[in-house]
Amino acid sequence: MSNMLSSPVQAVRNVFADAWVVPENVAALMFPMRRKTFYRRVQIMSKAHMPFSDAIKELKSRAHESKNGVMYAALSSISYRLERGRTIAESLDGWVPQEEMMLLNAGDKRGYAGFVAAIDQILTMGAATKAMMTTLVSGLVEPFIMIAAMYGLITWMAKSFNQKALALTHINPDQLTGGAHQLYAVGLYATTVWSWIIPLGVLAFIIVLFVIMPIWVTPEKVRKVVDHVPPFSIYKAIVGAKWMMAFATLGKAGIPYEEVFKETAKLSKPWLKMRLKAIELLYRRGIGLGPAFAQSGYQFPSKALVDDLLAFGDRPGFEDVLMVLAEEWVKSTTLTVKGITFALTGVGYLSVFGGMIWIMGSFNAMQSQIMAIIQQTH
Repeated sequence: MSNMLSSPVQAVRNVFADAWVVPENVAALMFPMRRKTFYRRVQIMSKAHMPFSDAIKELKSRAHESKNGVMYAALSSISYRLERGRTIAESLDGWVPQEEMMLLNAGDKRGYAGFVAAIDQILTMGAATKAMMTTLVSGLVEPFIMIAAMYGLITWMAKSFNQKALALTHINPDQLTGGAHQLYAVGLYATTVWSWIIPLGVLAFIIVLFVIMPIWVTPEKVRKVVDHVPPFSIYKAIVGAKWMMAFATLGKAGIPYEEVFKETAKLSKPWLKMRLKAIELLYRRGIGLGPAFAQSGYQFPSKALVDDLLAFGDRPGFEDVLMVLAEEWVKSTTLTVKGITFALTGVGYLSVFGGMIWIMGSFNAMQSQIMAIIQQTH
């Protein structure tokens, strides 16, 4: 009897013992949150002159001991590829972005010091763009929540008041005027399917907008014009700043610009890919870097930055200048995003403030008119 019970118990224990293991495809989605930790640990081991393959094995063993499912899945995949003779870049394919793979590959060719420096460049590049994206996301979420909450509060209160106050007093709604009648109308609207269709339609429109921004490229003339109008202009500034930072970092690492254009275009969305291909084609024809950006006709990443590339493109130490230009452009874009998100947050607060004033005024008007109508009937 005890043997019969021990078998299912052991099976349950085995299931829970492996519960921390994460499938590779799921781990690939979650690994970006652990990538910085991964780089830091590899960097520390590289400073101690530990080969990359040995560092991966060591980290894999630690991840297994700590039951870190995401890190273990990633390191297992990387270790498997390295054991079969893959390069560092090939072993990291699917786990880190293309530009980071290129930096690590270039750094590895320069020895331990170069590899450590490459990781520093990756972390610096990530920190510069992360602040910009964090500002954008936080700035969009806050006003959206405020406006959505105020919409829900107004429709719910108007609907509840119609169902209770007017139903109990048996007052003809046609006798209401001004804010009281508006409250009644909103209450009726809240009982219809349109109270759901309209906000969901707005949400769907916003989602579609975010989806088409990176993929819509034709008609080209229309897209060029639209790129000067928010939110497309914001998308252009953010994508341009992120790419420019990666471009400058890769160039400073000694990677030929032709290769940078080619490799970064491979995994880019159609909007960015079209611009990179046009610039790469001109550059391969022997045109200078600045003129290639200018003659592409896209004013990418921005007209001001293209003018700077034209001014400094042929001077000695251009790689360092390019890095400074990229960092300044990221800072400038971050400030622009902060300004836009500040304005959106202001709109959110104004919506809440205006909604509260309207609710108070409408309820007071409704209460006064109901009392007046009741007194007239009696």
